[in-house]
Amino acid sequence: MAVKPILLSIAMSSLVVGCGEKAADSFCKSHAQEHQLHQGDITQVNIDYSEQGKIVAKVKVAKEHAQYQTLATMANIIEVNAVKACTNASVDITEQGMFYQARYSLDCGLDNKLNKVSVLVLDNFTAIDEVEVAISTPASLKHFVLSRQCDSPIFNVN
Repeated sequence: MAVKPILLSIAMSSLVVGCGEKAADSFCKSHAQEHQLHQGDITQVNIDYSEQGKIVAKVKVAKEHAQYQTLATMANIIEVNAVKACTNASVDITEQGMFYQARYSLDCGLDNKLNKVSVLVLDNFTAIDEVEVAISTPASLKHFVLSRQCDSPIFNVN
C-alpha cells in the first residue's frame, strides 16, 4: 500500500519538472515578441567597439538590483579578451531616478585583436533575471536578450 503513494509522488514530481522545462522553453521561444512590454524596466548593456580600438559599455540597471560598489568594478560587468591587454580603464556611475547609469571605457589600441567581450551581469547580480544587450563593432551589430530561464541568447528582439 505504501508503494502507490511513493509512485504517485514520483510521477507528480516528474510531471511538475517536465512542465517547468516546457514553460521555460516556451518562454525562450516567444519572448522576443513580448520583450518590448517590459523593455524599459530591465537591465540594458550597450557596448560600442570603435575602429580606433576603444570600447565603451553603457549600463542601465535598477538601483534595487545592484549595489553601487559592485557596479564600480568593471570586471563585474564585462570581460574583454584581447591579444594585448587593454588600458586606460575608467568607470563613471550616475544616479538617474530609479536607475544607475554606468559608463565603462577601455582603450584596446588599433593594433590589438579583440577576441571576445563577455557580459557578466547575470553572473554577478543575482537579483537580475534578464539583460538586454546591444554590441556594435565596425563590422556588425548584435542585439539580444540574456535570460536566466534560457540556455542561449534570445535574438530578434524589437
